[in-house]
Amino acid sequence: MSLAIAFLPVFSIVSVVVFGFFAGVGAYVILARHRAVRLINRTFLAASAVFALSAVALAGINGSLMSDFRWTSYAAYYLCGAVFFAGWVHFRNPLRQAVLGARIGVVLASIASVAEVLAGADRVGFGSNQANAAFVIAAIAILTRIRVPAAPRPLGNSRAWFYLAVIPMMLTGTRSTLPLIGICVILDLAAWLRARQPSRRVVVALAAALAFVVLVPAIAIMSYHLPLPDAVERTRIEYRAMMENPLDHDNGLSIRLVLWDHAWQVIRTRPWTGYGGVASMALIKADIPANGERFESFIHVHNLIMDELRIRGVIGLVLHLGFFIFVFSQMYRRGNADIRQNVLTFAFWMVVYGSFHGLLQADRNIMVVTIYITLVLASIDRNRFARRPDDRDVVTATGIRRSQGAS
Repeated sequence: MSLAIAFLPVFSIVSVVVFGFFAGVGAYVILARHRAVRLINRTFLAASAVFALSAVALAGINGSLMSDFRWTSYAAYYLCGAVFFAGWVHFRNPLRQAVLGARIGVVLASIASVAEVLAGADRVGFGSNQANAAFVIAAIAILTRIRVPAAPRPLGNSRAWFYLAVIPMMLTGTRSTLPLIGICVILDLAAWLRARQPSRRVVVALAAALAFVVLVPAIAIMSYHLPLPDAVERTRIEYRAMMENPLDHDNGLSIRLVLWDHAWQVIRTRPWTGYGGVASMALIKADIPANGERFESFIHVHNLIMDELRIRGVIGLVLHLGFFIFVFSQMYRRGNADIRQNVLTFAFWMVVYGSFHGLLQADRNIMVVTIYITLVLASIDRNRFARRPDDRDVVTATGIRRSQGAS
């Protein structure tokens, strides 16, 4: 488990192989009707099944089922959580192993990102899309913030792991990571103040020190990797494009404005069920003026809400958002204070990233979200089993020795 999570940020085949192994174990447990099947969170399974079936139904209604298999299949990815619940049968606390692996992962990502920049890369992506790399790195960084019992000294509970991940996040050149870093700084500063209740002078000194520790390295990284004056100028130009004709500018924000504008025109013509992924993008591109050739390579519109509306319409959007609200509320309601803050942080990151990128239009992103949800729910359920004598045998029957705890 730790190995699989550790290699996720650097997009290594190791993670694919290990998670594939867990999926195989889970499938075997399910098919063999082992008692450990009871470890599957039935609530999550039911919610993901409802959403997957509704996505197939909507694809059939809007006529995109045969030509749109890729986008339709994404809705079924959450069902993989069922095999993961069963596949992690030999872990009393799979979340603990994942958090330790995440802490190793941010070290690997930091080293690999610096090496990639020194090798001449403009933006770090580890062989993939830079924005998708930023999402995975940030998701793993959020995971490191969870406190785990009996953590080995080299991988102890510390917020420093998250701030180490700022290095690869900045080197991806993905500016949507900045709000996440900012909110985590605020949360950590607030937690420190609550714990120690220092004087005003100490608070000011601490805030200055924290800003220095976090912002100075970030600015230094951006200045080396992407000259800071150029970055500021690029942002200024993008905002100016909002006030003018976005088609006259070739930058991230202006491209998104054009995509969103024309996506909205397409969405309005079939608002309830959408057109499907392929058909809707074809209509959007056809609606863009002749000088919009640079949009030909786009397969989504870089916005979670509009992507869902164009593919499955208002009905699909309500079902998709309803799925996430239901699942995240389950994690929040049943988790302890540490889990609750982490769940809210992860949800915040999904909203920020999904506002400007194709959050759920990439296989790896969806799998990372599924793995996170499954880990948190599995850990909560394992704790429940440990407290209930009648359920403890379910965990013990998997080969875990009750007296030794998790492996």
